[in-house]
Amino acid sequence: MIINYFLIIFNVFGGWFAYIFKTKSRLYYASVYLFSKQSFRLPQSAKSDHLIIFKSYYNTVKQIFSSEPEIKKLGEGNFAVLDSSFVGWDTRQNYLAHFGIKPDVFLSRQNLLGGFSIGHKIIAFIIASKMFSFFWLGSFSRNRASYALVIREAVEWFNTFLILRKNKIEKLYMFSIYEKDSNMLAYLLMNRGIKVNKITSEVPLTFANKIIIANEIILGFNYQNEEIEAYKDSMFYDSVQTWFPEAQGGYLKNYAHQTFSVPINTIGFYSSAFWLRKKINHSIADVGSYDAEEIVLKYVLDYIKERENLKLVIFTHPYERKTNVIYTETLKYYNSIISPGIMKRVEISGTETNSTLTFNKVNIGISLFSTVMFERINLGFKTILAPIDKKDFPLLNSPFRNICAYNKEELFTKLDKNVFLNRKEFFEVNKIESYVSTEAGVKYELV
Repeated sequence: MIINYFLIIFNVFGGWFAYIFKTKSRLYYASVYLFSKQSFRLPQSAKSDHLIIFKSYYNTVKQIFSSEPEIKKLGEGNFAVLDSSFVGWDTRQNYLAHFGIKPDVFLSRQNLLGGFSIGHKIIAFIIASKMFSFFWLGSFSRNRASYALVIREAVEWFNTFLILRKNKIEKLYMFSIYEKDSNMLAYLLMNRGIKVNKITSEVPLTFANKIIIANEIILGFNYQNEEIEAYKDSMFYDSVQTWFPEAQGGYLKNYAHQTFSVPINTIGFYSSAFWLRKKINHSIADVGSYDAEEIVLKYVLDYIKERENLKLVIFTHPYERKTNVIYTETLKYYNSIISPGIMKRVEISGTETNSTLTFNKVNIGISLFSTVMFERINLGFKTILAPIDKKDFPLLNSPFRNICAYNKEELFTKLDKNVFLNRKEFFEVNKIESYVSTEAGVKYELV
């Protein structure tokens, strides 16, 4: 335990100095996100809370002495998985199983605080206190929320070391690598001789992972190969391979090698529930403002209004149908922005609808930015993104830009161009054939 303690202390403080003075080393790159990146683990309001570091220290110490780290013990081998929580375990298990991987230990970041013994708790307390004593002045920094989480994260790393050593783990598959401490944790584990394989998910690297430190990078979408090359100066890895979007491990069988009839006059809008996230102070990915999604939806509604032969399906986000009360509020929200003249041609998906199982219900899927869009593309379903606040996405020389729109006029033009193209024509004309999974083998006809 003592070696791990000094490893953490030395690298956190060394990493901070490397970050402040921009000393370009692998430790510097391991530290950039750690000290500068907003995390979904804290609400958006944490960025302006001058007491957030004190609150984090108090809550961390409280959990150290009141709880014990939780793990899922699944076997006696040497593979482990680290994820943000236990909630997604079934999805991760299905995904890994598709590639012949059966993990033996599953760790959840949300369940890593605490201690297995009094001695363990005391050392964890000392780590948290060291972090607090050094970073409390960060209360006056714009990165105060990042500093606040380091107090908790350092204890989680310490516990991760102990759990992996106790279970003789040699290789760790790391999910949710958008977490700001992902690179520092990988750096520390690799220094301790544990192989780290990072699974990126299908989300483009530009939004959260321009820096990756790992032994192996496992991509979830073919476009990310272009990003790996674009950000090669901040990518540190031994090997890279491409799988497919994470969630598809659970439903690929519903599409693989099947032929569908897709209604040519129906398009779909896929929500990320930004209006609801804004209301509940939920942090959003760096894809634009809270209001950008509503702006794009209004563009789509205007497009439908001008073309009377078209119908629209609004696919609600799971957040928007989490409870009956929330879904009622969701219907009220959408009905408030849909003009009466087109109401009959607009369908709002119900609580029973799973948008990933109904890709064949619409000709073209549209979104500000939703992970479901990459799942559609991977299976070969026509898709257009409208990242109106992100002019730097996709990469400037990428064919991905052929299916992206940055204003109302461009969205209308690209819809007109693509709506009547068949599946093969769409991917060939837009030069994105390489983004489609050859494993899926999905076919469909427009009717």
